[in-house]
Parts: sequence; structure tokens; C-alpha cells
Amino acid sequence: MLVPLPEVVEKIQQLSEGSPIECCGIYTATGEVICVRNVSESPHDSYVMDKEQVVELFESRQDLIDNLGDTVGVWHTHPRGRVGPSREDLQTKIEGLNYLVVTIPTGEAVVF
Repeated sequence: MLVPLPEVVEKIQQLSEGSPIECCGIYTATGEVICVRNVSESPHDSYVMDKEQVVELFESRQDLIDNLGDTVGVWHTHPRGRVGPSREDLQTKIEGLNYLVVTIPTGEAVVF
């Protein structure tokens, strides 16, 4: 399980502060936080990463692909204060990947 550094959670909070939609992206064990556009049809209560942006990111960063699941994970926020993964989060989870959900504004973080 890829447990995020405290500064990862703090960065996600800062990047997401004031946003009414779920923000999402990639995080690393070294503390890097990368934002990816949320293209969900219901961005206030779900997230879908922009596939084109993810492809571009992985094409330019082989290190992310090489470490996906080990030291690279997926993050998103719950801006309405819900702690932990939603039912949809659990249903769409890809086996072998680490997921982090950060509750906004409290900063409670759950890895699943």
C-alpha cells in the first residue's frame, strides 16, 4: 500500500481548496502531486481522468509507468466532506493500483 507523505495530502488540499468539483491526478512516494482534468459528466460527485492528458503524461514520464502501483498512485478529492472511498470508487478500482481520497476541507486521507 502506497501511503502518501503528509506533504502530498497538504498539496492536494491546497490545489483543491475552494473547488466545488472532485479534483484528481497522480501522486508519488517522493511527494510529487500531478493534477489531471476531471472530465466526468457529474464532476461534483465523481471523477474521470482526462484520458488524453493521462496518455500524454505517461508518454513523457516513463518513470510513472514503471512505478505504477509501487510508488505511484491515483488521487482524488471529496469536496463535500465525505470521508473514504465511495461505492463507485470501490467499484471502479483497478486491482494493483493504489488510490488516495482526500476529504476537503478537513484533509482526512484514506488509501484504498
